[in-house]
Amino acid sequence: MRLSFRSRTNRRRAWWHRIGERVFGSNRHPLTAAEVKQRAIAVVALILPYIAWNHGQVAVKSAKDFRGRMDAEIAEGMRLDGRSEAALSRLMHAQARTPHLPEIWRAIGWAAAPNFPVQARYYFEKLGVDRKLTTRDSLMLAALHMRLEQPEKAAAIYEALVSARPSDPDVWRAWGSACHKLGDYSEALKAFQRLRTLLPHDLQSTLAMADLLNRSGSPQREQEGVSLLLGQLNRAVGAKLPCARELARSVLTLSLNDSQQRAEIAKLLTRIDDGDAELKLAAIFLSHPL
Repeated sequence: MRLSFRSRTNRRRAWWHRIGERVFGSNRHPLTAAEVKQRAIAVVALILPYIAWNHGQVAVKSAKDFRGRMDAEIAEGMRLDGRSEAALSRLMHAQARTPHLPEIWRAIGWAAAPNFPVQARYYFEKLGVDRKLTTRDSLMLAALHMRLEQPEKAAAIYEALVSARPSDPDVWRAWGSACHKLGDYSEALKAFQRLRTLLPHDLQSTLAMADLLNRSGSPQREQEGVSLLLGQLNRAVGAKLPCARELARSVLTLSLNDSQQRAEIAKLLTRIDDGDAELKLAAIFLSHPL
């Protein structure tokens, strides 16, 4: 009699086949509907803990991040309403829950900037390390360096922004103001000239340029500064802009030696109808020769 030989591999294969028939059924022994339902429940029960462990943490983290971003937006609204302290209190609680969110760092930096410049600088620098700084954030960081008497760091930020965003008027305005404060009048004048190229009717740049030209000590440059303000005053008076009175007062602080300019300014002052006696007296005096 010939005995059939069964190797260890064959025995293992037959064992897996029997398990497969019990679990999934076969052509000879198909599963009933109840058995299919029972096995499906068992498979789900086995897989569910794995899914919950791996994806549940992601869901919790996403929910916390969403809440943190909402807190940052609400705090920004509070800051804009003048409630910086309440905004900071909310943001500190939000940071305790989600310390990794750049949105919270940014919101804390802006809320702390008026009264806590050192802390605000810390959070803006954290944004810079993660390369999350926007242009607006960079300008605020540079302004904080200026307040904390770190002009070299502020200048480095401004120079980088000027190179990266040469068509952004806010960058040139901030750079010009910083140079003006540092006493670098030549660079300040260049910055404000660039700003006037981008925004020809910008009031701040006109006033700053007139002030710089008036400081030069050159009669020709002083006259140029008066011409700048005169052009802006003419536009403001003609359009009845609210800034006309401020411009008129700025013009009167300059050396007005040119007779033609004095006559033009006198005419414009008489057109400012706000009942200001000082401006009316100035118009009378400017109408007469020196």
